[in-house]
Amino acid sequence: DDTKVLNYHITAQDILGTKKYPSTKNLKVLYNRIGINDIFKVIELKGHKDYKSLLESFLSVREAISHQAAPAVTYDDVKRHFINISDLINQMDRVKYSHIVSKSGEKFWPK
Repeated sequence: DDTKVLNYHITAQDILGTKKYPSTKNLKVLYNRIGINDIFKVIELKGHKDYKSLLESFLSVREAISHQAAPAVTYDDVKRHFINISDLINQMDRVKYSHIVSKSGEKFWPK
């Protein structure tokens, strides 16, 4: 809304700092910085899945590929991880959006 004045804004650097790697610990720290105490607890209630374990499973495959020998990964494994991570991101985004809108109002966050 071009008619509204935004007095204060937060940059990505303010939130991310040195916590760019998407570990479960770092994500909890990042979301805590914007006022969401335990992002995994919140999204697990909404999505009815153990998102923390899903992310850790994906990251273990990613780390094995990056730092060791690639594990045996099938097309179905990749597809499952893609679906799980997409769902995780969607849930985190919904929680973040609802939280920010509750604090700042919808005038700065058009749908």
